[in-house]
Amino acid sequence: MWRSMFELRRLYVKPDVQRQGVGRRLLEAVIQAGRIKSMYAWVEQKNEIGRAFYARRGFVKVNERKEDFLGTVTVVEKWVWRCQKTASAFGTDGPPR
Repeated sequence: MWRSMFELRRLYVKPDVQRQGVGRRLLEAVIQAGRIKSMYAWVEQKNEIGRAFYARRGFVKVNERKEDFLGTVTVVEKWVWRCQKTASAFGTDGPPR
C-alpha cells in the first residue's frame, strides 16, 4: 500500500559528511521503506543548506509560517515532494517497487 502523504520530521546530516550523498540516501531509504508517493518537510527559512538540499531533491516550497518557540519567533517553510511517474528526483523510474 502506498502512502499518499508523509511528514518528514527530521533529517540531519553532520556537517563533516554533508555533500557526500548521505542525506540523499537517507531520503531514498525513507521513500523505499515507507512506499511514499509524496511528503513534506518544514525547514527554517534561515537554513540555506537545508532549503537547497530539498530543492535539489525535487521538493517545492508551497508556503511559510511564523513559529514562536519559547519567545523566539522563526519563519519556517513547507517544502513538498511528489513522486513522478516518469523520472524522479532520485534518478529512478517512478515510485519504488
